[in-house]
Amino acid sequence: MLGSHPQIGESYEVYESDFNIHVVMEYLGGGELHKRMKHYNFIPLSCITNIMKQLLMGVSYIHELGLMHRDLKPKNIMLKRGSGKKKGYVLKIVDFGLAEEVKLGDKKKRLFNRCGTMGYMAPEIFKWQKKNYNEKVDIFSLGVIFYKMLTGKSPFTSYNYKHNYMNT
Repeated sequence: MLGSHPQIGESYEVYESDFNIHVVMEYLGGGELHKRMKHYNFIPLSCITNIMKQLLMGVSYIHELGLMHRDLKPKNIMLKRGSGKKKGYVLKIVDFGLAEEVKLGDKKKRLFNRCGTMGYMAPEIFKWQKKNYNEKVDIFSLGVIFYKMLTGKSPFTSYNYKHNYMNT
């Protein structure tokens, strides 16, 4: 489905039982971006630049395939230790459980369902009754991640549907 891309977590096999689905993926020993962000009080701008470049490349790839992730957040971004000349970490986008195909042939699919993680969801998802949304919701989520890395804070103060940051 996703093919192979340096910023997408690769899955090798899927096994189904009566009650579970098991996915065998590549080993990503660097942990979650979320834990790295929590651990360090300050992330150097050069690191933030590298992280955002990798994330934008990965998201651009899935959008070119006609997919949207819909749940981009630091917990769904894993790190893989670089090897050889590539020092540091390679970022991998994982957990495509809420992903959706947005292009059906020449037509775009209309999406209205509310899904994702509070604090990373785009305004279009909250306005789902009035307007459909598209893959640009992933770009909004990347903006939230970028803001959190720069400031160490969330851009929004409320994380529930009744008092969300998009109500007007």
